[in-house]
Amino acid sequence: MGDTGQPTMPIAGLDNDTDADGIDNTASFDIGQLSSVQRLRYDFGYVKTLDIANRVVQEYETMTVSKFACYKADKNFGHRQLSDLSGGYRIYWEDRDDIPCSLKYDAIPYVILGVKCYDCHHGVDRNAAAKKLKKKEAEKKCNEDHAFKRRKQQIQNTKKFSCKAQITIREILKFPEYQIAENTKYKRNQASQRLRAAIESSNSNLREKRLYIHLPSEPDHTGHVVGAVIGTVPEKILIGAQGFIEFKAHP
Repeated sequence: MGDTGQPTMPIAGLDNDTDADGIDNTASFDIGQLSSVQRLRYDFGYVKTLDIANRVVQEYETMTVSKFACYKADKNFGHRQLSDLSGGYRIYWEDRDDIPCSLKYDAIPYVILGVKCYDCHHGVDRNAAAKKLKKKEAEKKCNEDHAFKRRKQQIQNTKKFSCKAQITIREILKFPEYQIAENTKYKRNQASQRLRAAIESSNSNLREKRLYIHLPSEPDHTGHVVGAVIGTVPEKILIGAQGFIEFKAHP
């Protein structure tokens, strides 16, 4: 169909930077470009195994010229079972919107098995208190021993800039056998009771393990520059190197 000449109307539920396919036109990546991801949004999707989830994180780091480090993970993450939940389990239908990697209602109940979180390597220094204590203990020992050792000059640490960007992976067990046709409190409670009874009697074999992944976009990084990619080298580095070469060639 040709152009009607009518002005384009905004699509409900999408902001000005997001198109009809849920693609953020300002983002530097799309999770659908990464390994075996079932895409739900440009920054959110799920995979079936921990190996694939790890590969997604690595590919994202390469694509965005960034680096992340795990700071928290449940024991045996990626291979957890209901029996690993020592405090019992809770059946969910949806998450609150204000939590990372939140799941929207899709009529299928689920149980949260575990969570793994990564900080940008320019993020908060979570060992700052321990480092400060260790430094004080070393200085105290030095004074007590009257050791006059030449100290190395301390260069200011520029690696940590309290960046807020994080990667969150949630290990979820879905139960499609107990999908409901109508989203009412009564239907949810009824299905939840049947599911809990089946789990406790070991009669529910139809379950699906998913690892949901939320990846930060470039604006989520704060306090430092995130390089764009040309091949595998950050564009800003290439531009800087080119300028240096031209300066050397033409003093």
